[in-house]
Amino acid sequence: MRRQRRFLVLAAIGCLAFGLAVSVGLAWVLCLWPTKDIGNTFQSSVNWRPDGEPSYHTVYSWSNSKSMGFRHIAVWSHQAYKPINRHAARRMREEILAGKAGLPPDQIFVRPYVEPAWPSWLPVLPEDDTEYSEWGARAAGWPMPCLASRSSATTTGARSASWSMRIWPATATGSAVPRDPDKGAVPLRPLPLGLAANTLLFAAPPFIVLAAIPAGRRALRRRRGLCPVCGYAVGGLDRCPECGTDGIGNLVNDPSNNTGAINTSPNQA
Repeated sequence: MRRQRRFLVLAAIGCLAFGLAVSVGLAWVLCLWPTKDIGNTFQSSVNWRPDGEPSYHTVYSWSNSKSMGFRHIAVWSHQAYKPINRHAARRMREEILAGKAGLPPDQIFVRPYVEPAWPSWLPVLPEDDTEYSEWGARAAGWPMPCLASRSSATTTGARSASWSMRIWPATATGSAVPRDPDKGAVPLRPLPLGLAANTLLFAAPPFIVLAAIPAGRRALRRRRGLCPVCGYAVGGLDRCPECGTDGIGNLVNDPSNNTGAINTSPNQA
């Protein structure tokens, strides 16, 4: 019985490692797979100035694209408008979460229309005075997003990416819609809930198989009148004379062997 428990523990550890590897590998494949993005791009008017100052509304473009197991969201400003600062990003986030950033049907650029979203893995600009001309985030994984990365570009053209690993060289994006300057890179930041769910999903089938095979073998041996542990023909005996175990795999003492028996009588001197 102890050997069986040890086997199940090792099988669980191995299956979890397998599920984690499959989750990460599948997320990377879905991120790099050259599928056609489906989504939409729209423009949003946001107050650029902090609270308490005179209002100055500027316009930003928002790209919200997705394909199977992959999501990319980017926000960028045009040369004619103010760059994206932390105040504008906060207000944009509030409008998205409040459901006020939708578009009428005549302004949809790419169909099918995907409602604006602000998922938990989407970055918020740091609380400083740095101004950005573009920022965005990517997430990949199936059935839930499990890895994410972030990127940004300043008004000077300096671009940076965090939690990202490039697999092949970047390609020019131009003014393509939706734009994804990080194509060819894979995300590295774990999303705990998605990574745990995906890992358990992919670890469950091999663990069930590994746990069912020994159980089925023991049941078949019992039906044939064999020892469930070693397969020795025990007939109607309660103890296997070959391995010394009972019908469920526990090691028992042989009453016919006085030297190996353990006296458990309370009257023993």
